[in-house]
Amino acid sequence: MKKCSLSLVLFVLLLSTSPFYSQTFTTTPYITIPGNNSNVDVLCLGTTLATYICWVNEVDSVYTLYLRQTSPDSGNNIVVYSDTNQIANPSTDFIGSNDYSDVRIVWQSYINNHWQILSREYIGDSLNNVISITDSLEDNTNPGLSIHAVTWIQNGNLLYKFIDSVNAKPYIIDSASCSNPNVFKNSYEDPVIVYEKGPVGNKQIIEDNYFESNFTFSWSSRQISAGGNNANPRFGIYSLVSYQTFGNSVWKSVCQLPFGNDTTNNVSYNCENPLSFIYPELSKISNTPTPLFFVYDSDSLVNNKAIMWGPLFYSPSINNIGVSLSNAKGDNYLPNISFFSSQDTTYIAVYWIHDQNGKQDIWRAYRIYYPQVGAVEDPGTKTTNFALNQNYPNPFNPSTVISWQLTKRNLVTLKVYDVLGNEIATLVNEYQNAGEHSITFFADESSLKGGFASGVYFYQLKAGNNILTKKMLYLK
Repeated sequence: MKKCSLSLVLFVLLLSTSPFYSQTFTTTPYITIPGNNSNVDVLCLGTTLATYICWVNEVDSVYTLYLRQTSPDSGNNIVVYSDTNQIANPSTDFIGSNDYSDVRIVWQSYINNHWQILSREYIGDSLNNVISITDSLEDNTNPGLSIHAVTWIQNGNLLYKFIDSVNAKPYIIDSASCSNPNVFKNSYEDPVIVYEKGPVGNKQIIEDNYFESNFTFSWSSRQISAGGNNANPRFGIYSLVSYQTFGNSVWKSVCQLPFGNDTTNNVSYNCENPLSFIYPELSKISNTPTPLFFVYDSDSLVNNKAIMWGPLFYSPSINNIGVSLSNAKGDNYLPNISFFSSQDTTYIAVYWIHDQNGKQDIWRAYRIYYPQVGAVEDPGTKTTNFALNQNYPNPFNPSTVISWQLTKRNLVTLKVYDVLGNEIATLVNEYQNAGEHSITFFADESSLKGGFASGVYFYQLKAGNNILTKKMLYLK
């Protein structure tokens, strides 16, 4: 299978146009209501749908769980739950694929000297009743949530429970020495979980995939860390995993990539809690190189823990550079990445906890996102009637129709790429006459074993000097 050298192209673009770090972010306080604001979770499916932020506020020994819509445009603070008992570790996800404004929230509450996992749904601007997922937990378990299920740790075991099934019982995915699970959100059918496993000081990062084969459901497990001591696995946008690894007396941040891992090569300070943003648009946009980066918190600044960001170029020798996003006194940590839109403009946003003088707030840094999904074409080569239409249906399974229009006879190529820029299918490579054309793409007939995986893909049309690209979503 031919690989697309997108990373090299982007690197050349970055050097030949504006410098990478001239893509400046605007940093500002975002959640500053009285009390301490922490335990942040963000919910984001894409650039064109609603996005949310969820967090815990503590003031005068009262804990309140808030939900707030961040896109389109910022909404009001919604009280999900309030109690004098401690609330921690909220997690959010969309309830289903039909309406991306309906949200489920799970969290932990410390009641009667033990932890409970509770859940509540926000549907149609209203909150449903609070329900109990599980009771009598001994530990702070950090639950993870996907559309259909919740996972948590109990007595070192990794448990999984389908929420929508009546009287569903949790079952054990992995036993003994498990900790800190993280679930890939918006996982419709085949959930993926990453977590730590092993004794303190020698933890490995494990990935478990849930799949169906001949009507038999099971989990497939693999270790994705390379040994040593590892911690804090997290999914970035579109499922790539980041985590931190300890070596030579410092924590380094690792981003898992198809061609190998990118690892910060810091030697005198720590880089922790990494999260990746990899959303390459396969188009040529003048002076607006698409960012591929990851963020992490670092104690490289004296008396100031900062949110740092740096580019991903599939090369550990390049990404040693880190630039501060927080640009503020105090400690800044636990970054999250999301999109938001306002007045028809799409932004990339990084949210984090800002702690200064004993007051915790939520800050964010943002910049305009180039190019916007659904409008990724080269303005300099756009021809009046040259067009690439949105595939239909979208999302699709197993097939979808892609159509386009040509203004004159030309050599036409139509290719499919994954989110990392790997070329995975050539659908058209021939001369075509002016007019309308279409082709049916069958994802389940891919040369890949078992067909394509569920997720986001891009299809790119080239005709002479004209290039157009659009996004499609395959739900297996």
